[in-house]
Amino acid sequence: FVGPDRDISGLDVIRELADRDLDEACLGISILVIKQLMLAQKEVHEETINCYHFYLGQMGPDSKKEIFLRVGAL
Repeated sequence: FVGPDRDISGLDVIRELADRDLDEACLGISILVIKQLMLAQKEVHEETINCYHFYLGQMGPDSKKEIFLRVGAL
């Protein structure tokens, strides 16, 4: 998802998160994917939701807030 040959809107934020913490990057990717699918009015796979909930549970409140502010604003 974060490879140098990929060109996805918001990928710069995900790359920054991945450099710092892979769990934060996974939560950020989950948020980004869910948001893009919902905006396109497409179905969100159950495992995507499960992934989101898993990584959400791994974050402290400050990390959650930062990730939602940075990724949610994309």
